[in-house]
Amino acid sequence: MPDYRVILDTDIGTDVDDILALTVLLNSPQAKLLAVTCVYGDVTLRAKIAMRTLQLRGVEVPVYCGASQPLLRLKEVYWEGHEGGVLDGVADLEPAPGFAPHIIAQTVLENPGEIHIIAIGPLTNLALALQEAPEIAEKVAGISMMGGVIRGNDGLSLPIAEHNINCDPHAAHVVFSSGAPITMTPLNITVRSRLTQAHVERIDAANTDYHHMLADQIRRYPRFARLGHTAPHDPLAVAALLHPDVVETKQVSVQVEIAGRVSAGATHAKRDPKGNVSLVTAVDVEAFETLLIEKLAN
Repeated sequence: MPDYRVILDTDIGTDVDDILALTVLLNSPQAKLLAVTCVYGDVTLRAKIAMRTLQLRGVEVPVYCGASQPLLRLKEVYWEGHEGGVLDGVADLEPAPGFAPHIIAQTVLENPGEIHIIAIGPLTNLALALQEAPEIAEKVAGISMMGGVIRGNDGLSLPIAEHNINCDPHAAHVVFSSGAPITMTPLNITVRSRLTQAHVERIDAANTDYHHMLADQIRRYPRFARLGHTAPHDPLAVAALLHPDVVETKQVSVQVEIAGRVSAGATHAKRDPKGNVSLVTAVDVEAFETLLIEKLAN
């Protein structure tokens, strides 16, 4: 039996790192992917991208649409613009019936202590699931998320609020204040690793339709096309769960700023042995990049 039974909650399509995280999961025998739930913006298109990715890999996993708008609908949805134009065969796909937050709540309630949620997008689906069934905070095995940023003197170039939290800070507040066990992999750690042209050539060299698609997705991602590299943010959140030896963590309490005129969406962390979050504070960059490429080129 796999060590981890996982629901992946994702805004796949905007940044290539979601599809990389999904690939790492699919190539990790210690994890069983039970469902993919999509959040934020055109969730139907996101679901179809996830379904096509799974289809190309020859894997059958249900994919559900979730919340398309932030929890309080106070912020406009950010949409970069290239989503859905780089994968053939998505138009005729149909996501599984059911609303993602309900699926999350139901799955956790029916399998207490067994379900790990990997959240690599805005936290709206999780917030709605917690509002539907607050008891899942005690019944979920853990929430492993990519999100937030902890800025120090060496990170003043980073945003005050990280994208996933900033898209729906009110949902993030619900999740962080729920009491659920959370492992948070923040932006200031994920930017330390790189996916480079040489890495993409190794992926392409696997010479399958899936790997050609993956390499093409990376090359088309605007940041990679502009810089020749990108940070594999979301895969590190997956690794923090499945391969905790590549990261270091500290127990902290985290609060999400929801009222600040400048700092809405900021994540404030304080060292606390009884805190609500296991915060990733360091990564073995060489070990993680080696692991990542092994998974992506497999």
